[in-house]
Amino acid sequence: MVYDGCTKESGIALVRHGRKHYGTNVIEYVVCSHLDADRACGLAVVLKEMRVLELWMHRPWTHAKLICRCVNDADLTDEAVTKRLREK
Repeated sequence: MVYDGCTKESGIALVRHGRKHYGTNVIEYVVCSHLDADRACGLAVVLKEMRVLELWMHRPWTHAKLICRCVNDADLTDEAVTKRLREK
């Protein structure tokens, strides 16, 4: 299991480590705790270079309707929140 990937350099190191110490190109689970660059950039390398059986990640845009109901702002639409969250 790989939990978060940090920077691109960290992702390269994770791939090397898996190949060298575990003798494999397969990772059963990859977890991305949140989509900030300091967590996800290295995972892009892992996903490209290794065979990942399952990717677990938070997808906040799937909760846009709930978020909009919790915020008292008539200008905030489900579509706008979904778009912003996906872009981030």
